[in-house]
Amino acid sequence: MECPGCGSTALSQEVGPEWPIGTSLADAILDVDVDGRIVLARNCWTCGWSEERVVRVESIDETSGDPDVVERRRLLDTLTDTLEDVEDTETLERLLEDVRARRTSDGSRES
Repeated sequence: MECPGCGSTALSQEVGPEWPIGTSLADAILDVDVDGRIVLARNCWTCGWSEERVVRVESIDETSGDPDVVERRRLLDTLTDTLEDVEDTETLERLLEDVRARRTSDGSRES
């Protein structure tokens, strides 16, 4: 991407104002709601040229994935959140041992 003012490639691109600095445009698009808007600011560090573009979302079409995969992901997220709240290392070690024992007794491979 080149600056239309001077041809420099020293351009910054920021999404705002609702998102933190460094948020990618793709993440902002996935985060925005219907009737929401995304402001994309581009600035040239060489000549000072700047531009803001506003994108308004009129509708969102979603497709669902495999229900088993979605449910597994939900369970993994819940499990991870729960484990992050456990501060006792011994408890975490016992839980890990229990999971490994269950996997071994089920004939599953350990990872």
